[in-house]
Amino acid sequence: MKFLTLDAYNSEYGACDDARTLRAAHEDYFRYLDALGDALPTRLLELARLGGVDDGLVVAVRHDRRQALLEITLRCGNLQIGDYDLVLRYEGAELSPADERTLARIARSTLDDSRHESDLFNHEIDRTEDGRIEHRFLFHPGVWFAVRCDALTWEKVDRPNRQLPQPADRFPGGPAVMLKPQWRAHTPLVRSRKKVKRARRS
Repeated sequence: MKFLTLDAYNSEYGACDDARTLRAAHEDYFRYLDALGDALPTRLLELARLGGVDDGLVVAVRHDRRQALLEITLRCGNLQIGDYDLVLRYEGAELSPADERTLARIARSTLDDSRHESDLFNHEIDRTEDGRIEHRFLFHPGVWFAVRCDALTWEKVDRPNRQLPQPADRFPGGPAVMLKPQWRAHTPLVRSRKKVKRARRS
């Protein structure tokens, strides 16, 4: 992260509990966005200021490495504006192996809307020196990753509540990651199916 750094994050969520540093980081970032002007499309500036993204949960990740296409869906919103899915689509997408593992760990440790290891704290959109777009994410409890791409499009899809779908894998084809036992999705369901099969055979 460039503005909403781990130091700024820890100033409020760490031992210091000083909201001023984090507030200043937000202000610096929004001033930076204003200074970018036409360097970022208006649609991406709107995304950078979109409300309700904090506490967003990863619903699904799709990564076509051959075509360099990446799609990340986040369940966002709050009581004031309602719940919605934020669907992010990246063309010419590039993630470092470490960042892709971080994304996979965040996705697969999200069991449902009340059981998850990480939820979104905030994000930054930037233009790199070579003209590409960089989208940086900082999740609680202080983990982050970045996506570089040639083009980024997004849409909001209204949802009735925060309840998440329950796929077998939120990041099919993603890298293998180690998860703590409490975040290993569907383990009880797999065991129950095995018990049913044994019962039928007996």
